[in-house]
Amino acid sequence: MLPAAAQGAQAHRPLGPAARHVQALVSHDPAVQKFVRAHPEARAGAPYWARDRWWVDYSEHGQLELQAGLDRTYKILGVWTGLQARADFTRGGFGRLFDSPWLILGFAALFIAPFVDPRRPFRLLHLDLLVLLSFGISYWFLRGGAVRPAILLFYPVLLYLLGRMLWAGFRPRRRTGRLVPYAPTK
Repeated sequence: MLPAAAQGAQAHRPLGPAARHVQALVSHDPAVQKFVRAHPEARAGAPYWARDRWWVDYSEHGQLELQAGLDRTYKILGVWTGLQARADFTRGGFGRLFDSPWLILGFAALFIAPFVDPRRPFRLLHLDLLVLLSFGISYWFLRGGAVRPAILLFYPVLLYLLGRMLWAGFRPRRRTGRLVPYAPTK
């Protein structure tokens, strides 16, 4: 997204044929028309080209409320409103390799492996590790663009971790075994 000053300067330039075509396509999109009917004070900014895409922003009272993206063939890739318009990380799609379940599960296994003690399967440490890995569930929702469930699933994990820290801080006890039972600590 362009800085606000660049967008403002760009809005005063006359639109070229490609930008006019982009603006016409976006204004005829059903989701954009529905948004404009619900927000009569929203104004469209001039289309701009950034990150290999055309972008059209609709602002209301100086705040970005809708953003539409088109590829170089003028196909609408998405129309985002509210938080998803203002913060593109909430739209998901962070990269196919990084979002691969096999990669994520592999790293999760590497994270847990040094701490697992099969002789004592009911260690509280095992539960703590699983709770830490449950942040991945929140991430999975966020990568799919489901912001609300991602946020709602994040808080129980934080509350559990707060409770565990308070418990460990106010009721310290001597450990009976090694934290890392089999892997070398060096």
